[in-house]
Amino acid sequence: FNLLLFFMLSAFGMYLGMKMPGMVLRSLKQSRGKKIDTQLMDALILLSNCLRSGLDVVQGFEMVSKDLLPPISDEFGLVIKNYQLGMPFEKALGVMEERVDSKMLSYMIRAIVLQRQMGGNLTKVFERIVVDIREESKLEEKTKAMTAQQKIQSIVVGIMPWIMVGVMF
Repeated sequence: FNLLLFFMLSAFGMYLGMKMPGMVLRSLKQSRGKKIDTQLMDALILLSNCLRSGLDVVQGFEMVSKDLLPPISDEFGLVIKNYQLGMPFEKALGVMEERVDSKMLSYMIRAIVLQRQMGGNLTKVFERIVVDIREESKLEEKTKAMTAQQKIQSIVVGIMPWIMVGVMF
């Protein structure tokens, strides 16, 4: 019996040891993506201003990596380092997209890649993405407020019968 228990606990430990690092990394990737989402609007405004002043996208990325706080400055700095080491800029952006779990960052990267391939006014695209980020954050806050209210109501409805039973008893 002890041997069977040992093998069962060993198998469970091996399974947990194999799955836990992936779960931790996914959790860290999601939390880093949320932090980058909060800073992305500032980065897009700075990139848009850089493009208006005559700089190109790569120089705008350098400005973001120097002027903003981590984690977004770290990610943009890694893109610049990869580009300086000989990786194509589009590929460096793709690596950043794989590394960071952010929907809005993916939109920005796709817009930059399309602009570099087809042409177009990137400042207008960045302005539209900033507007979308603002609208999405407003919707998220409204959703959080409404769901918090519903959670409180469900707790009260769940506890109320027990309180009434206690009062009547």
